[in-house]
Amino acid sequence: MNKTAQTHDSAITPPASKRFFATMGVLFLGTACLFLIMLIRMFIDVAALQLNAEQVTATITKIEKKLVGRETASSGSSAAYKHTVLVRYAYNGADYEEPLDFYSSTMDVGDKVDIYVYRDNPKIISIVGKLWFLTFFIALSIVFALVGLKLVKRASKAKVSADTPKPPARF
Repeated sequence: MNKTAQTHDSAITPPASKRFFATMGVLFLGTACLFLIMLIRMFIDVAALQLNAEQVTATITKIEKKLVGRETASSGSSAAYKHTVLVRYAYNGADYEEPLDFYSSTMDVGDKVDIYVYRDNPKIISIVGKLWFLTFFIALSIVFALVGLKLVKRASKAKVSADTPKPPARF
């Protein structure tokens, strides 16, 4: 038996594999771009909030818990709750009590939270939570971009054979 007939050249990639790697690479790069757009949008929102609002300390006065879904045997879903957090704060000599746009299971009545009060309308408030999730999206964007680039590079460097080599027959 001829030794060259038994060897398989691993540098030759079938055309379908090349298309697969190129397609997956483009999908990963596209996902990385979407994550990047989300990050930019989040940074813009936080910057706009900090420019148009003033930070004050508020006290949680009430946490309301409303049932918004019920457990059913047929669907297997569990109960879902919506929490409304009321906070009291002082701004420009006036006292306010407004609902907060954020809830965490670690919040308790009497806790102090830092909020942003909009200068033009002190009844509109917002909270900027810990921005750890931005770091998560940055890391995820980098990973997706690197994987996408690696796949595209692999597809572009692969040699394509006109006829796909067949593996040697086994007896």
